[in-house]
Amino acid sequence: MSIDGTPIILWCFVQGSSSIFKVNIGTNNDIDDLKEAIKSKKPNDTAGVDADKLRLWGVNVASISDISEDMLNDDNELKDERSTIINFENKQLLVDKSYYQWTLNCIKTMADIYSNEKLRQREFHEKIRELFREEVKLLQLDDQSSNDGVLECNVHAKSILYLLIEVKNEIGTGKCDPTTQAAISFAKFYTQSKNEQMLKWCNMPCFIIGLAGPWICVLGAVYVEKPLVEPLTNLIPLILINDRDHLKKIARLFMALRLGCDELKKYYRPLPSPTTNEQRFFPYTRKIEDFEFEYKEKLVDDSYKLLWKAETKDKQMIIVKFTHRYNKEAHDLCYGIGKAPRLFYVLDKQCGLHMIVMEFVEGQILRDCVHLAQSDYEVIINDIEEAVLHLHGKNLVFADLRDSNILVTRDSEGYHGILIDFDWVGRENVECYPLFINLDIAWPTGVGDNEPLKRNMICIG
Repeated sequence: MSIDGTPIILWCFVQGSSSIFKVNIGTNNDIDDLKEAIKSKKPNDTAGVDADKLRLWGVNVASISDISEDMLNDDNELKDERSTIINFENKQLLVDKSYYQWTLNCIKTMADIYSNEKLRQREFHEKIRELFREEVKLLQLDDQSSNDGVLECNVHAKSILYLLIEVKNEIGTGKCDPTTQAAISFAKFYTQSKNEQMLKWCNMPCFIIGLAGPWICVLGAVYVEKPLVEPLTNLIPLILINDRDHLKKIARLFMALRLGCDELKKYYRPLPSPTTNEQRFFPYTRKIEDFEFEYKEKLVDDSYKLLWKAETKDKQMIIVKFTHRYNKEAHDLCYGIGKAPRLFYVLDKQCGLHMIVMEFVEGQILRDCVHLAQSDYEVIINDIEEAVLHLHGKNLVFADLRDSNILVTRDSEGYHGILIDFDWVGRENVECYPLFINLDIAWPTGVGDNEPLKRNMICIG
């Protein structure tokens, strides 16, 4: 197989095997190429199975900024535990005095050099036992693989993980990053045949510790359609240095982890008797004041587009969207002239994202309308021009005027165009394009990261 496109590395494992291996592939290679690459990499494990018969699953290890489509959701909402860990650097977080000596001893222990991984693992287990007053267990999974330790609680006669540990003796040893291995271990635990039923109860939230030598990272994991593992901290050195603020930060980290785990156990304790909760696959917010709704489906198969179709109690269809920025004023202005859906709510940021609720309008995005008459396109473009000029009259620029952000509707008089995405609307020469924009798109000259918005730099693309 030849690599087509930008070379990337995928970390893989074969079910039934405890080893992880990497596959080199290109961004333009297809799924059949990936199957061939996996088979050639593991001929013994895949013997007797044609490449096209291999079944593949994805494990998503997201970044902290990628809050992602799979927002944690349950009837018992779990929000504070994650924020407790993320905010551990807050110097106002009061630390129990008992954590200082424990932290000092933990740092001294982890800063030592160990001849092998088992010795480091044993010492770290002892520190976790002291912190949580609970023995760390080693679990062997159905495929005979194992992790480097777990803390668990019992719910409906089932063992549920609330802390999972992966240890490497030093950075670069052990053939795999401990956070990646932890993500795989979390996924494999809940996909064992004896545990699959548990995935219907809730999202199985769990904290993860990745330890490589004296470097530690805390992550959070949930299971939705697939496992989602997200780093909650960066890599932090457990090294004794002459910096009291650094030592205090480590003490706050472990206290926050202990508090988060305690809350996680409380969350699991009243979990209702086993039932299938379909809403667990969607964001947790399902009520705004007296406005209640249930999610029906995700509108776009793209993890970067957080857009769902939902239904209210009175059977009204709505759109629920999460975005980093949104211009409510511009949306309301366009709705006022019939050039945008009705906007119900724009909520302040939750987990770094605004929540937008608007009416659902039947239609098709302009990009997919390939069989309309020339006269229909002219009407649509005139509608959009009217909306854009209306915004210009208020010194507002609709900066992302692409065909994917224009919805084509139809009534008794024919086709019409409305605007459906107000993320990049702002005041001319005051507000700017966002950072990290996709420069693969043919933007007009002058568009770039943090460049000021200008009305002469918009076009329909």
